[in-house]
Amino acid sequence: MNRLWLKLIRVDESFAEPSSIDWFFTRPWVAIVGGLLLIPIAWWIVQRHARALPHLSVRSRTMLSVCRVGVLALLVLVLADPHVRLTSTVEHKPVVALIVDESASMKLPAGVYDDADAAEPLIAATRVKSLDDLNTRSRLDLARAALGLQDDLIDDLSQRFELRAYRLGRKTIREVDIVSITGDTDATSFADDETAIGDALRRVVDDAAGRTVAAVILVSDGRSTFGSDPRQVVRGWAARDGDQGRPIWAVPVGSDVTAPDAVLLDVLSPGRVTQGDTAAVIATVGSTGLSDRKVQVDLVRGDDVIDSSSITLQDAERRQVQLDYRAATPGRHALTVRVSPQPEEQVKQNNAQTIEVETSDDRFKVLYLESVPRWDFRFLDHALRRDGGTDATLVMSSQLRAAGVEPDDLPAAAKLPRDVDGWSDYHVVILGDVSPALLTSAAQKSLVEAVRRRAVGLIVQAGPTAMPHAFAAGPLNDLLPVNVRRTSDARGAPGGVEAPAYAPFRLKLSGEGALHPAFQLYDSGPKNRAVWDLMPTFFWSSDVVEARPGATVLARRVAARDETPLIAEQPAGKGRVFYVGYDATFRWRRNIGEHVFERFWGQAIRRVARPQDKDAKQSRIEVTPQRAEPGEPVAVELYAVDAGGEPIDAEMVKVKVTRDGAAGDGESLTLKRTGPGRYRAVWRAESSGRFALTYDGVSRSNASVRIAGSGRELRRPIVDRDTLGAIGDATGGGLIELDQLATLADRIEGEVTRDTRTIERAVWDHWLTLVLIVGLYCVDVGIRRMTGSM
Repeated sequence: MNRLWLKLIRVDESFAEPSSIDWFFTRPWVAIVGGLLLIPIAWWIVQRHARALPHLSVRSRTMLSVCRVGVLALLVLVLADPHVRLTSTVEHKPVVALIVDESASMKLPAGVYDDADAAEPLIAATRVKSLDDLNTRSRLDLARAALGLQDDLIDDLSQRFELRAYRLGRKTIREVDIVSITGDTDATSFADDETAIGDALRRVVDDAAGRTVAAVILVSDGRSTFGSDPRQVVRGWAARDGDQGRPIWAVPVGSDVTAPDAVLLDVLSPGRVTQGDTAAVIATVGSTGLSDRKVQVDLVRGDDVIDSSSITLQDAERRQVQLDYRAATPGRHALTVRVSPQPEEQVKQNNAQTIEVETSDDRFKVLYLESVPRWDFRFLDHALRRDGGTDATLVMSSQLRAAGVEPDDLPAAAKLPRDVDGWSDYHVVILGDVSPALLTSAAQKSLVEAVRRRAVGLIVQAGPTAMPHAFAAGPLNDLLPVNVRRTSDARGAPGGVEAPAYAPFRLKLSGEGALHPAFQLYDSGPKNRAVWDLMPTFFWSSDVVEARPGATVLARRVAARDETPLIAEQPAGKGRVFYVGYDATFRWRRNIGEHVFERFWGQAIRRVARPQDKDAKQSRIEVTPQRAEPGEPVAVELYAVDAGGEPIDAEMVKVKVTRDGAAGDGESLTLKRTGPGRYRAVWRAESSGRFALTYDGVSRSNASVRIAGSGRELRRPIVDRDTLGAIGDATGGGLIELDQLATLADRIEGEVTRDTRTIERAVWDHWLTLVLIVGLYCVDVGIRRMTGSM
């Protein structure tokens, strides 16, 4: 049926071509009576025109009669209300999704095949030349070779089902042509260093949009390193849809024999070090099939080996080794940790990782005030003494009291600064669980001014004795990023809240905290968050009511029934205030070692520190983290000043983002105002490379970030048949070997469904009917005027 006519009677384009058409009148008696009466009326009109208009030609009289009769006929038609009933039947084939994994692990060698007889079916199914050829071909090569020889299977599935092709990596890409995932690997493969099997399964169901999914054919090595857990996805299907089919036929690619492998699992290093310092780089090494093998681990910069150490591998253990890096020259330096490759290894790409360390010649004066030698104080004291970038002055009021100093004389005995200039001699002030006797109201006022006007950094760590509840009515309280209760409830210790022994508190990193420099343990965002989730529980924290407007909550205290701010930050004039709401950060050393504790405090100090004199009146741009994975968020923060070195007050500023080696001007990133001269935005890059971020204000500033894959796929280069088998069994499918692909034609079942849709529309209820009536009337009037018959 003509689509224009369907559109005229208001049939939308989603309605398929009608399979049947029925015409009818809603008032058939009007059509019958009107039609019968129209015959004599038409004869009477013709006769009347012949008598009354003899001077007109026969042609003119005929046209007048046609116009009059036509108008009457249309009116009768409208009154009879003609309708059309359109019926459309659409057949829907069940969906079969073919997902081919093209991630980094699929580029690895297929594995170890040492039995020629056992491998014969696979050799025939992929048409490789020999057993040696089979062992050197990549997993993706084998998968595509096997699929490329299954023309009969592809044709059968295409005829009975709607066959959809997907390419799997970090993202799932749907292809129009099935040949794109079964053709030549070099011509059509794409680079992706992650596998998101769970997300791919969700994508298939979403694309089906309610239609039956007869089967999912998943060709993969089973390594899912990104996104949703595929086992959780299929369990969710079962819970939501019951016994509804969506069988997954998983096709494992690669040998189930694990090749000998030494792998560099983890590298923990400081993000920033001070020139002249020696930084510890901690490498974690694992192995498979190489127990009791002695290997060398090197720390390399360029072509120079900086440090080396030997370890003896044990397959059931993770071995750690410390390598020392002496920061000699300022700047950002790329360092590579490398495990010596072994002759038996098939996969050698996982023997090395590259990290970046920024070396600075800045040194920060730190004033640390504390009441008693708490555990956090003891470990932080040692950390500050070892940190060549800090020059720390420590004051402990309990020592002064033990020496006989009266409470009123504590500030003088401690030689605390007396005015803004005195506090401004320090880059950072750390306040532990001190009392107002040491930090008097006058000292608080001058410290507040130093923070606001001179950009002195302030770190406040809560304690059960005094901080911060004893200062709730003092000037210091105005700087805190949180509101705390002055008194605690019946469960709490003085000035805080205690958890019961059976239900300790837990630290939970926020989205903002995951991007904060103090919490950056690793370059990988997901790994960084996973490590913080494993931090030890604790039993006391300050009793925080809420975060203040403008504050950024970096971590929360998770109790049985609620979450409250635990660690927070906020700008205060030109300075920054960092609040730690509990005194058990020393416990972090238990899981990974002292490196986590020292890195957190070292980076927190450098984060809030007053700028060096040479940078005090310059714009500054900071990027966190300085290395991220594609698609991961990157925090971009700018402190912008005018020609006089004062903070600007614009609502938004622009930062230019350009990729090294890329043509064009790059992209423009908009940063929104968060405080006087302070601007922030979150940016994501979808591709790898080094990106430069430049602020072209009165005071120019720039920073850079490296976007690169995590390498997780290569750290455990096995074929995960357990995961593939689990999701197959849970959905009514199972495991199918590459040489058994042809059997899928008999295993996949599904029936065509028919969707019948019927609509009714009025034939006359549109603009064309009105045009015809008005047109006929106008022709009638026109003829009469031209012939002088009116």
